[in-house]
Order: sequence, then structure tokens, then C-alpha cells
Amino acid sequence: MPYQLAPIHNEAEYDQAMDQLERLWGSKEGTPEHDTLCVLSMLIAHYEEEQCPVEPLTPIEAVKGYMDLSGLEQKDLATVMGSKARASEFLSGKRDLSISQIKAIRAASGISADMLIEPQLPIAV
Repeated sequence: MPYQLAPIHNEAEYDQAMDQLERLWGSKEGTPEHDTLCVLSMLIAHYEEEQCPVEPLTPIEAVKGYMDLSGLEQKDLATVMGSKARASEFLSGKRDLSISQIKAIRAASGISADMLIEPQLPIAV
């Protein structure tokens, strides 16, 4: 039975919505099926955001993740940051990044400067 478009409230409705999404995947743009696919994907995304919120990465997690994916070591980060001590202090959480270090890491890695600044709590509206 196709999922009826409505807010998703529980895991069973989520599963039905995902099944429907799979059936609609690849539908031609401009068709009613594609419109349903677009709305359904928004409903699914909203449910997932509520049920499984993703915390922003800390700058340390962002840099370590990049280093892991790129096969880099602390000595490589030390080259970018200017010294082994600074890289060590940053990776151990003893020192925040300076503006010049954020710029250097962003230039070397492509990591967004926003991710290299300590995450802030969301502002309640």
C-alpha cells in the first residue's frame, strides 16, 4: 500500500515512506510521481532530523576526520600549522586554532572555516 503523504510519526510510517520513496526513485521530473517523491523526501528528512539529530563536528573532529580520510599524520598538520607543538596542542584540545591557522588549514584541506571554529549552540527562535 502506498504511503499517504502526511507527517511521519513513528518507525512503521517511516518504513512505509522509505518503501514508497524507493518505488518513486528515478521518476521523471514534472510528473505527479516526481512531485510526490520531492514532498516525501522532505517528510522523511524532517522525521530523520527529529529522531536522529546530528551534532556538529568540533574543529578537532573535522581535522582528524580529514587527516584519516587523506592518510595524513600529525607531522603533516604540523607543517600546515607551523610547528609540531601547535599541532599537538590543538589535537589534544589544549589550544584553539588561531585565525591564521584556520586560514592555513582551510587552504590546505578545503575544510570550511565554519567547521574550524568551535561550534556554537543553536539560537532558539
